[in-house]
Amino acid sequence: MKKFYLFSFLLFLYCGNLSAQCTPVDCSANLPAYGGICDTLLATGLVNSPYSDSESFVITDNCFDAGLLDPTQSGIGVVITNVYTFSFTNLPNGINVATDDSSYAPPTGSYTVGCIGVSGTPTEAGVFPATVNFLADVTAYPFGGGNCGGIAVPTAGNAAFYSLTLAILPNPSFAGLNPTYCQTDPVVTLTPTGTTGGVFTGPGVTGSTFNPGTAGVGTHMVTYTVSAQQGAAIAPTMNSSSFSVTVTSGSNTYYADTDNDGYGDPNAVLSGNCAGAPAGYVANNTDCDDNNNMINPGANEMCDGIDNNCSGTIDDGLTQITYFIDSDNDGYGSPTGTTMTCSTTAPAGYVTSSDDCDDNNNTINPGANEMCDGIDNNCNGSIDDGLAQNTYYEDGDSDGYGNPDVSIMDCAAAAPTGYTTDNTDCDDNNNTINPGATEIVNNGVDEDCDGQDLMSSTIDLASVFGLSIYPNPASSFLTVSGDLNAESLLEVYDIHGKKVFGQVVASFSAGYRLDVSNMGAGLYILKITDHNDQVGTQKFNVIQ
Repeated sequence: MKKFYLFSFLLFLYCGNLSAQCTPVDCSANLPAYGGICDTLLATGLVNSPYSDSESFVITDNCFDAGLLDPTQSGIGVVITNVYTFSFTNLPNGINVATDDSSYAPPTGSYTVGCIGVSGTPTEAGVFPATVNFLADVTAYPFGGGNCGGIAVPTAGNAAFYSLTLAILPNPSFAGLNPTYCQTDPVVTLTPTGTTGGVFTGPGVTGSTFNPGTAGVGTHMVTYTVSAQQGAAIAPTMNSSSFSVTVTSGSNTYYADTDNDGYGDPNAVLSGNCAGAPAGYVANNTDCDDNNNMINPGANEMCDGIDNNCSGTIDDGLTQITYFIDSDNDGYGSPTGTTMTCSTTAPAGYVTSSDDCDDNNNTINPGANEMCDGIDNNCNGSIDDGLAQNTYYEDGDSDGYGNPDVSIMDCAAAAPTGYTTDNTDCDDNNNTINPGATEIVNNGVDEDCDGQDLMSSTIDLASVFGLSIYPNPASSFLTVSGDLNAESLLEVYDIHGKKVFGQVVASFSAGYRLDVSNMGAGLYILKITDHNDQVGTQKFNVIQ
């Protein structure tokens, strides 16, 4: 199977020239199942000049018939699983190429998009087939009629490549010409300052010279055209540049240059001759302020509200900075009020930050300390963050004792209304039941939340009803026996006051057997209430 994959595998998908940092783009909808290159030509660069360009590509996990790429392999279904080990050949000197990752594996049901970045300063010109070499891991399904079914045959390290055309233009710059000449001026030599070996053309041009007399009166264009194929280039590239020359017959118009900056005032005209401009005059009339030698077409534009370079636009080409209004003068600006200027100093009432969340309150900003006031004082999106939180418990019956099962967290030093710092109330719906309440003896209620009802030892079963219990401790049955023949309520409570059993008993004369085998080991209280509401109690132990 590995022989099948040694071809120019169309895995890379070019989605447009992207300058500087590449942003991967998925244009797979316009391509066949296996993907493909959208445009093989990278942006044109210039020799000996910094070059930067990039391409996006897509790795697909679609199943496709291998015959789409190699007719001899028709009927074999293929799925790409990984692409890696990239290398690049046939590049011009000075150019480097790299991918944004070392390998690419498409996720199930989707695409993986990556970038090829090209950068450097090329020193060779021509058309270069920048070959992208890589290895591809695939899974083949040879018995699926082009579908990915049947026996899966994974193969790794299949060599593949693709050529991306990179055009580097020669540099057609040259020197030797002035903007103006008289017909009587001598012949001048034209000298390439970029790529050599080109051809000069234009009126008055012979070989590498320009003759103003031969060119004649008028404005002429002298052009240098150069073609070059260097290094690994497979074809030449051509480039040209032109220079405008004006030849006068016997006189010129000169313009006053009052500020001596080399640029003349278009409103101060003087006729001269080919001998040259008199002192204080120049041949051009492009100065827009001839009283200030800092203002002329050759000056740098400054952020001062003046057209320094005479382009007709004030502060053109300068970076504009956005400033944000600071209404409360706390040094932090609101994102909703902005102004733009090229000045690196903010206008009055504006700042460079835009992260104030309340520009009408100078105590609220990203530099403020968070306070316990229910407000986002430091503008980080959270209220009262970073402050110590206290736990408060709900006091539903307002007895000063809180419910341990219902609580809130608050940074306030004092408990909110309806809450307390205490969590010892065992019945938060009854203000007569809490750890500070007085226990009522033998009523079956744990008023003081100590875990049991207070019972008097003077009202035991024997003294009230003449009843006795045995065995004590008990493990399976506890027998209650005596002469109490009236219908009575028998109840059992654990040591915490929780009722664990209750039953009405008609008579105890024959002995009542209480099953304690399912009760856990520990101390229990037996309580009997007769039809006259007389109560007797007796403690007993259960052992297991």
